[in-house]
Amino acid sequence: MRLIALMALMVSGALAGVPEPARPLGGALFIHGGGSLPPPLLEHFLRLSDRPEARLVVIPTAAEDGKIDVPRILDHWSGRGFSRVDVLHTRSREEANSEEFVAPLKAAGAVWIGGGLQARLEAAYVGTLVESELHALVDRGGAVGGTSAGAAVMSRVMIRSGNPVADVGRGFGLIRGAVIDQHFIARGREPRLRALLDDHPGLVGYGVDEGTALILRGRKLSVVGGSTVTVCLAATASRRESFEVMRHPGRADHIALHRAALARAAGLEFTARPPVVAHGTVIAFGGGGTTKGGLERFVERAGGKGARIAVIYTALADEPRMPKNWRRLWDSVGAKNIRLLHARDRAQADSAEFIAQIDAAGGVWFTGGRQWRLVDRYQGTGAELAIRRVLERGGVVGGTSAGATILGDYLLRGDPKTSVTMMQEGYEEGLGLVPGVAIDQHFSQRGRSDDMLEFKRQYPQLLGVGIDEGTAVAFEGGACEVFGRGKVSLYPVEGAVVELELGDRFELVPGR
Repeated sequence: MRLIALMALMVSGALAGVPEPARPLGGALFIHGGGSLPPPLLEHFLRLSDRPEARLVVIPTAAEDGKIDVPRILDHWSGRGFSRVDVLHTRSREEANSEEFVAPLKAAGAVWIGGGLQARLEAAYVGTLVESELHALVDRGGAVGGTSAGAAVMSRVMIRSGNPVADVGRGFGLIRGAVIDQHFIARGREPRLRALLDDHPGLVGYGVDEGTALILRGRKLSVVGGSTVTVCLAATASRRESFEVMRHPGRADHIALHRAALARAAGLEFTARPPVVAHGTVIAFGGGGTTKGGLERFVERAGGKGARIAVIYTALADEPRMPKNWRRLWDSVGAKNIRLLHARDRAQADSAEFIAQIDAAGGVWFTGGRQWRLVDRYQGTGAELAIRRVLERGGVVGGTSAGATILGDYLLRGDPKTSVTMMQEGYEEGLGLVPGVAIDQHFSQRGRSDDMLEFKRQYPQLLGVGIDEGTAVAFEGGACEVFGRGKVSLYPVEGAVVELELGDRFELVPGR
């Protein structure tokens, strides 16, 4: 079973209740595990809040009424460099839904949510205009910090209280795809977080200890403080439970972790599948210069020199620019009808306008870069379905380097942090346009045969394909054909490695 069966249901949010992977934050979250907040940690939060222009809103509602001392709160936060400090507190949901009450949030650059009882925050603010304005603040680049209850409320599935069994409520959902537990080591809360994840395997668990903060900026996680953050993923039939302890200056990627949790919840497995391209042609190029013969085959299969070709260049960078000489490549084979495509986010990849550009094409080409960017923007969207339709009507889909790896079932080198990591949970699934296959590139030039052997030890049921630079392999039906100056190395499910060169045609599935 492959996760694409689940991901396809995510298109345009068509199926209520099916989770999508987390997206990068526009701003930042400062998630403090409780206990004292020493000056060095406080300074980390202040740096996130873009002083001196920022206005700060303090929400002390989790505390008992008798312990909410507004003058003391203002005195504590004054002199921190904010242009203004406001205290926002009510027990009335009606007031929390009033424009007058949330006006300070609309002008704020930072918010601090104090500790106490999570249930008080849930009762007063969850599902109100206060929650909406907190999301808007983060979207526009602001920072939200919180301690203890103010940290737990940042996740949508919120642990209210209870030990060892968690009493679960609803939080703000500022950190998507996660659940936060605080005072983690100090109060022995590992068992309750483990039990909660057993019931919610699609979430990442973050156990934040006292005197420590987990910071999320964009997609990147970092740890500051004197203790630890424990990152937890639930066990599945094919995966062991994962508990990773992070200390300062530890770093991680929240989107990769959430994707790993979703894959576990979906029961992602990679089973042996015949490497048959039933319709159309898929051509993978090994990078380092595109072989003319392979590109000519691509243009031919797209419908000839006048055919429209959609070039997706998203892998290049988060906000990519095509090289000035990009057209030279296509001019070399006489292709003139080129359309450059880049989706800024998944919403654009789901838009009718973007999908129409692919539906009008006879071929789709993925540039090189980093393959995880293609996964983030396109997997499970309407654009992916449109790419599959190109093949169904007899067209061609191809790519070079990262744009070649994405074509396989298993996504090699998908780690957002580095291209050295061969297998990265959360980014293991390619588009599967060539079933049962994992594709690596720059193969001989970067000495990647040992990496492929490592992969095969873990996934012997898949066909490994290593493509040299300046080389391409075209998959049609159950066969492949090689173009270019280098080699293509096949690591079969059974038997010895097969090396192919220019002009070689190999029957991957005899008789197809």
